[in-house]
Amino acid sequence: MLTCLSEVVPEAEKGLKWGVPAFTYRRVLFTVGAFKNHINFYPTPATINTFNKELKPFSTTKSAIQLQLNQPLPFKLIREIARHRFKDVVENDAKWM
Repeated sequence: MLTCLSEVVPEAEKGLKWGVPAFTYRRVLFTVGAFKNHINFYPTPATINTFNKELKPFSTTKSAIQLQLNQPLPFKLIREIARHRFKDVVENDAKWM
């Protein structure tokens, strides 16, 4: 997943925020948390709302998308979400939360 995000936003700086991998460009773009049975992708509540329809098959919270490790990762959707978040920051100076 981290490789996928790096490919989508090569301009982003990779580091740690709050103890998890984070991608930043002007501000935090998104973070990723790994757990025993799932990965959480945190692209901001506004971004999650934008993809509400596409995310129906997944468990989501206000700020996270939960991706189960026993299912194929939806890389196409992850790329679309990451591109949207990057564009939102670049064009609209969108905040983190």
